[in-house]
This record gives sequence, C-alpha cells and structure tokens, in this order.
Amino acid sequence: WNAAEIRTVAHRLRKPIAALGAIHKWNEEGMKPAKLEADVFRGLAASAAMCEGARGLLPQHLWPEAGLMNGAMGAVTGCVWPDGGGCGKATKDLGVPLCVVVEFDELSTAGAAGEARSYFPDEPDKAKWVPIFKESVASNMDEDVRREQFPLVLAWAVTHWKAQGMTLP
Repeated sequence: WNAAEIRTVAHRLRKPIAALGAIHKWNEEGMKPAKLEADVFRGLAASAAMCEGARGLLPQHLWPEAGLMNGAMGAVTGCVWPDGGGCGKATKDLGVPLCVVVEFDELSTAGAAGEARSYFPDEPDKAKWVPIFKESVASNMDEDVRREQFPLVLAWAVTHWKAQGMTLP
C-alpha cells in the first residue's frame, strides 16, 4: 500500500521519488547486513523511498521533549541536497540528501522557559518543520554491524504492532 501511495502522490504533485539506500559497515566476511530486517537496527530500513508530500513515521525517539518519538507522523516537505545533488544522481554522495524535512502533525514547540523552539524561527508557517538527518545504529545482534539511514518510514499503512497505543485520525 505504501509503495503504491507514494507513486500516486509523486505523480499527482509531479515530484521525483528519492531512493534512500542505507550505508552498512561490518567486519565479518560473508555477512550481508542489507538483508537484515529493520527491527535489528531499531527500525532503520535497508532502503526507503521518499518524495514531497509523502506521509512519514518516526520509528524511534529523536526529540522526546518536542513529541518526536516512535510513532510521530508528518508529511515530507522536501530534501536538502549537497551542492550539485538531487534525485537520480549517479554517485551516492550526490544522490542522497543531507536531510529530509518533515512537517510533523504534532510538535510541542514551547521550550522550558515558554519560548518557541523552531528550526525556522523567523517563519511561523514552518514552525512544525524539522530536518531529519541520517542515524547510525548498531545491530542488536552485533555492535560491530551498523546501518546508517534516515529514521523515517512511509506511513499510509502501518502494522497493528506499530499502531498499538496510537490515536490516529
């Protein structure tokens, strides 16, 4: 369902779909960490697809004080690319964004002293926009096996395990 929906959104908005492949690091010969499930790496997938307008869900806690925890949902507003980079570039250093910007459905932007916290303080219409950077996570089976990926998964459809305890519209 998620794969079909992202194609529909990309077509409707006339936006490219970015293929976000994870980077893996390991020492053991013959090991294929790209074949390991996302749950082994705290929810980080070996590959993901994103485009503007895509519904995304965080699979881990990023900023609990602001409500950005496992299960927080939002819509992708865009990507920040390296100079000369973009969707479909041949080299990995240019074909993968530096960060994915997400407008979260719910975000507590009030700081401890009552001041507003935002990545875009001079633009109130972007108060719920948050850049999501790659995370490097060790496997829960072997500390020497790591996956680097954006902690974001498509979220038009989720399993009952992921939705357990959530209140969704």
